[in-house]
Amino acid sequence: MKRYSLSSLLTLAVLLFLIASCIREDNSDCPPEKVRVYFSYRTTYSPSVIDPTVIERIDLFVFDRTGNYLGQWTDYEAQLSPSYYMELPLAYGDYRIVCWAGLHELSYTLNHDQTIPFEESLLALQRTEQQTVEHIPTHLFHAMEAQAMVDQPTANLALSFVN
Repeated sequence: MKRYSLSSLLTLAVLLFLIASCIREDNSDCPPEKVRVYFSYRTTYSPSVIDPTVIERIDLFVFDRTGNYLGQWTDYEAQLSPSYYMELPLAYGDYRIVCWAGLHELSYTLNHDQTIPFEESLLALQRTEQQTVEHIPTHLFHAMEAQAMVDQPTANLALSFVN
């Protein structure tokens, strides 16, 4: 009986060792789980750093390499710091990423949807039917990466805001 238990335990230990050992897999066809987009922020008219408290919201618009709109991701509680990032669920490929920080529905309007290519996408001041602006625009910052390459599971992209 002891011999049977000892051989069973030994067999079980060997099986566990084999199952737990490393296996090198080719994950090149697998899409990354998340792509991290980091931000830097400096104004164009001054070398000083932008006050991060003026940026409360960040909108990312992603287009494929041919300019087709793929989606929008928004962080309504952005807290800009060197460690701040947004995660996007993007597959491997080339993208054009446009970022607006400080974009509020009361001040600005966008004409984006699935059918509008990148070249025809517009951002404009929100106007009434009389073509007047009723809300004072907020601080608005822009960043763009024309050729964002996602080629590995831990791809990190960096965008620099322009005022």
